[in-house]
Amino acid sequence: MKLYHFTNLQLKQLIPEIGEVNYLPEELKSLNIPVIWLSNLPNIPRDQKTRYRYSVDVPANDPDLHFDKAQQIAAQVFQLISDNEVPVWYYLTREIGILETWEWNGTEYVKVAT
Repeated sequence: MKLYHFTNLQLKQLIPEIGEVNYLPEELKSLNIPVIWLSNLPNIPRDQKTRYRYSVDVPANDPDLHFDKAQQIAAQVFQLISDNEVPVWYYLTREIGILETWEWNGTEYVKVAT
């Protein structure tokens, strides 16, 4: 499953960290365990853009991949009444290699040669 991580840091590998992330829904901002936040969508709201977007490939049945079921149900309901896609936020509790790196140029994410 292709998922996306957003950050202002230039990284070679994604490593779980503890801390709040401003583009997440309020109920998911802090879990107090080291995690990597991943979205099923390649974009986040324009007012919350980060410098880098990283894509990773995580098996859907990976035991270290988790999501908040209540948040996903709310996102699915919102999707039914909205024209906008609503991301599902997953969190991964282990390191993972990066497939692709994209950098925000002020208008869009542009793929960075690796």
